[in-house]
Amino acid sequence: MIYYSYFLLIAFLAYDIYLIYSLFPSQKGQYPPFVPAPYKARKTIIKQLLPLLKGSQKSLRIVDPGCGIGSLLIPLARAYPQHKFIGIEWDKLLYKICLFRSRNLQNITYFNQDMLTYDYHDTDIIVCFLVPKIIPDLQKRILETGKKDTLIFSIDCSFPQLTEIACFDSHLFWQSFKIHQYKL
Repeated sequence: MIYYSYFLLIAFLAYDIYLIYSLFPSQKGQYPPFVPAPYKARKTIIKQLLPLLKGSQKSLRIVDPGCGIGSLLIPLARAYPQHKFIGIEWDKLLYKICLFRSRNLQNITYFNQDMLTYDYHDTDIIVCFLVPKIIPDLQKRILETGKKDTLIFSIDCSFPQLTEIACFDSHLFWQSFKIHQYKL
């Protein structure tokens, strides 16, 4: 039991060190430190994506701007090798973790760049868990470079200039999340 306590302490300290580290290179505070998408919210998005991915006759391109450690893209890429998955992450450490975690997957690519410089012209589906502060700039970029009929799934953040076509609730203990779905 004492080893478990030490493990938790070390994990907590490592995450604290990462949070401090991530505040420095965060593009002058534009991007927040990494916070993983809640498990239940990820499962809800995956559940909503399954019919789209299973039913598609063509290879779809799914993009996750601010993909963190790839916790949403990697399970999807394993389950659907016929589709192309793209993660965009500005943080070099998280980018390297993504590369390591998906080293055996041929259908997933990561870019270490700002999500606001990515060209969304050939994207079929966008999935994201971001802070509201970045949404207006991302929305502007998607509207500038995105293609018609692109679907967007967003955890707890709304895109005010887009028409919401669905909203799903996701609950985990005391937390409630809304998964918003939009179409360009």
